[in-house]
Amino acid sequence: MIKLEPNGRGFLSGSFVDSNGSVCSIQKSSKASGDFIWLGVSNPKILITEDEVIGKYVEVDMPSNWTAKSRMHLSMEQVRDLLPMLQKFADSGRLR
Repeated sequence: MIKLEPNGRGFLSGSFVDSNGSVCSIQKSSKASGDFIWLGVSNPKILITEDEVIGKYVEVDMPSNWTAKSRMHLSMEQVRDLLPMLQKFADSGRLR
């Protein structure tokens, strides 16, 4: 079970680790124009295709001014659209 707690701005947030060992999170969005959540990987990794670590995903230290989108920003409607597939997978291991 993911423990939800308010973040520094008061929005509920929780972390978990996926089956690849990546830290992920779910968080209520601060977007004022509607209800949204953030969902996805918190520590993105890149695939190295050369040198001694070919084919391995590794974390890379990026400059402080660098940003990447690694989380989905989902509306309530988008979550409703995903729920039947997620429930089917949770029940059967299949998407349909």
